[in-house]
Amino acid sequence: MIFQKNDKPEPSSGSVLDHVGFSVTDLDATLKVLQADGVKIVQPARDVAGLFKLAFIEDPWGTRIEVVQDPEKLGLHHVHLRSPDPAGMLAWYVDKFGGSLSKLKGRLDGINYGGVWMLAQQGPATPSAGHSIDHMGMRPVNVDNAVTALKAKNVKVTTEPRPLTLPSGVSMRLAFIEGPEGVRIELVQR
Repeated sequence: MIFQKNDKPEPSSGSVLDHVGFSVTDLDATLKVLQADGVKIVQPARDVAGLFKLAFIEDPWGTRIEVVQDPEKLGLHHVHLRSPDPAGMLAWYVDKFGGSLSKLKGRLDGINYGGVWMLAQQGPATPSAGHSIDHMGMRPVNVDNAVTALKAKNVKVTTEPRPLTLPSGVSMRLAFIEGPEGVRIELVQR
């Protein structure tokens, strides 16, 4: 995750990048610590049969975060997208970035990318630019080849591949594309 300055970000809720999910070992204890630190609990902990225990919080910038208790996967757990056509959105990601459709815990349609799920729910969505979750990143082996392949699939490239050197001296190559519902996707090669 990379944090960028935005003086007036729009909340993530309702954007195509609606929320991110993190899994912890003890949801109740985690919520107590977060609440003591002043974190806004939007939806208290509840058990969802067949899935896991979950709650929703919001950070000071309006980022909606789902905190789950999934002992099979701790840490960054999922990215949750919104779309009027969730099945079509997930199919778009499979076509452009690989992977295969599966079901989280046999219940939620998604794509498992190396242990982090991409899920999609039905609903109206606004483009992600300017929201507290402005964009997501994918890491192809070669950004230039990925952009060429994506252009062949009629994907809109909003920033052509270019080099970038961070203040730390780390060099990378990046590009930006636009996905369904106006999701900004950064392609990063390190």
